[in-house]
Amino acid sequence: MMNTIGAIDTSIFYVINHLPHGWFSDGFFSFISGLGDSGFIWFIIGIWLILREEKRDHRFFLPLGLAGFFSWLFSEVLIKTVVSRLRPSSVLNDAIVVGFPNGFSFPSTHTTFAFALAVVLFYKEPRYKKLFFLLAVLVGFSRIYLGHHYPGDVLVGAFLGWGIGYTVMYWYRTSKKQERKKKQKIRTKRRK
Repeated sequence: MMNTIGAIDTSIFYVINHLPHGWFSDGFFSFISGLGDSGFIWFIIGIWLILREEKRDHRFFLPLGLAGFFSWLFSEVLIKTVVSRLRPSSVLNDAIVVGFPNGFSFPSTHTTFAFALAVVLFYKEPRYKKLFFLLAVLVGFSRIYLGHHYPGDVLVGAFLGWGIGYTVMYWYRTSKKQERKKKQKIRTKRRK
């Protein structure tokens, strides 16, 4: 079963990784991938939203930071060290590799960051949902195209990131509701 999954993963990797490469496409996907480094672009978008809407939700940095931290913790520290899957460039001689990937492959931390922070930003700015998730998908795709990850690494990173983002936002929204209820009780007591 695992051999079959591995064979499918490698086949899909070749389809994406062996798409035409040129200075423009390599540069574009390297740029997209670079935006995903440590959640860089997501934190920039988040900071912009915080500054723009500071009065409405001055603590929005909290779920953004937590989603980033848990993405790094689960993906880079816990899962990658346990699974220790080698990158395609270490295993496949005919992989087209752009850049210098290091560390282990499974799951894609770039993709985990991208989807976790896209979910958090979606809750903050739902009208930009398609843009956030398009950017997250492009980050994941770039990791395969550049030869840094297998599709399975990216897929698991996307699900992991989505789960982290959803969980963080569930906690954040629940805590905000509880805070509002406490404030309402205090106001009600003061009126009496």
